[in-house]
Amino acid sequence: MVPDKIYLNTASCGLLSKESVDAADVLYQGMQTDASNAAEPFRDSGISRIRTTVASFIKAETSQVALIPNFSWGLNAIVQSLNGDEKILLYQNDYPSLIAPFRIKGFDISWIGDEDGFQIDNTKLKEQLLDKEIEILAISHVQWLTAFKIDIDDIGQFCKEHHITLLLDATQSLGAVPVYLSKHHIDVLICSNYKWMNAGFGTGIMYVSESFMKKYPPVIGGSNSYNYATGAWNFEPSIMNFEPGHLNMPGLLILEKAIEYKLHKGIENIEAHNRRLLQTIADNIDPSFILGTPNSTNRSSIIILKDPGHLFERLTNNSIVAIKRGNNIRISVHFYNTEEEVLRLTELIKS
Repeated sequence: MVPDKIYLNTASCGLLSKESVDAADVLYQGMQTDASNAAEPFRDSGISRIRTTVASFIKAETSQVALIPNFSWGLNAIVQSLNGDEKILLYQNDYPSLIAPFRIKGFDISWIGDEDGFQIDNTKLKEQLLDKEIEILAISHVQWLTAFKIDIDDIGQFCKEHHITLLLDATQSLGAVPVYLSKHHIDVLICSNYKWMNAGFGTGIMYVSESFMKKYPPVIGGSNSYNYATGAWNFEPSIMNFEPGHLNMPGLLILEKAIEYKLHKGIENIEAHNRRLLQTIADNIDPSFILGTPNSTNRSSIIILKDPGHLFERLTNNSIVAIKRGNNIRISVHFYNTEEEVLRLTELIKS
């Protein structure tokens, strides 16, 4: 925990563990005096080790996982692979960096709204996917402004049955809720790691299904796109096309330690812990303060509170670290938060 503060802002940036920071420091210290000998062993074996760890965490094949700088890098690379004439469905208030590449490239975009400023109706979403003959649904697993979490089991299965590509931004969910590629039908998953993965800035994760790769071969080159054999370099399109050279080595070491902790703790246990804290908040304040339903249904680890006037300033003055989005306050809890902390939050709200 941050001393003398109650940190309820993981949805903006997750806290780093001492183990993660120490792992990065060891590499940096080696690079102070013998940079090449510190970096090259990690480049030769460490990156592949961490790629395998990531694959284990999301229950995917290592051959379908790439380590990338961030979400925007990954999405723009994927968009370059598309034909350009696909029919896309987007949520109208989704994160701007998810929407922008499709707009800039001039795709045929349809839009889905929400019902009450919170809920995206599954039935209407499915109807629009069929009515508009949508080929690609690109959407965030958890919405940054409302905290609404879509049902990826239901939507993924529907997309599979109707041959619709599902592209998921997991930046606001991965690390807080289970996302298993062996279970969910997701064609492309991309996330930045600085929020719920607790891995700082400069690293991201990408998963691409075999069927997507076959339909949309990558059109950019990465650090492992060529294989030297029979006296020549041969181009071998694969998930590695999306992985740039000269990755953020300290950042990947931070990510590795963060995943090791989550594997030890159990992501299901983390989700249950966070859900209990959200419910504690909802049970101890006036429901009219809450955007959406006053329970943990369709939520990850975030709850949005309506600010009647000076609530955010009051929380800030009492060492509650959160963030204001428009006229709302976004509260986000993670494994390092306690019931005592969220009860302190509710006391300040009630008073």
